[in-house]
Amino acid sequence: MSDALRKDTRRQPTLFAMPPKPRRVLLRVADAGSHGCVTSFRYFVHLVCDRCGHDAGWSEHRTKKEATSQPCPVCNAPAATEGERADG
Repeated sequence: MSDALRKDTRRQPTLFAMPPKPRRVLLRVADAGSHGCVTSFRYFVHLVCDRCGHDAGWSEHRTKKEATSQPCPVCNAPAATEGERADG
């Protein structure tokens, strides 16, 4: 293939490219355990944010992915998407 033809097949840059979404800040599991009851909830976890220190407390989840993919409500507030953190 000639160089002239190869240049024509390159992808053209997008005129109206959307900016990438900001990354979500996720809570981490600080402690996990069982509450002793037989329920459909398998994971009982205590969630904390490493960035702002928000303590979400204990919560029950059916899957491990659900338990570990909880977003921080403080860091992911609307003000945080505009460049400023919600807690100041």
